Amino acid sequence: MPTLRNRAFHFENPYKQNPSDTPRISTSMLFGETKVIVGIETNKVESFLDDMLDNFDSELREYIHIHKGGKAPP
Repeated sequence: MPTLRNRAFHFENPYKQNPSDTPRISTSMLFGETKVIVGIETNKVESFLDDMLDNFDSELREYIHIHKGGKAPP
């Protein structure tokens, strides 16, 4: 998850492509001997970041949305 979070925070990553032609906002994880590719759809980055912020403090997410000119999210 830290890799996904770090890649999602950098604006240029949705425009980068992996050799497999998938967005750069993905990473591989090992579950035992099984390798699983986990990623975020580029149109879901903002939702992913909101969820990450909610894990720290939902008021922080509201503060960011209000101060970037939007309304507080539901």
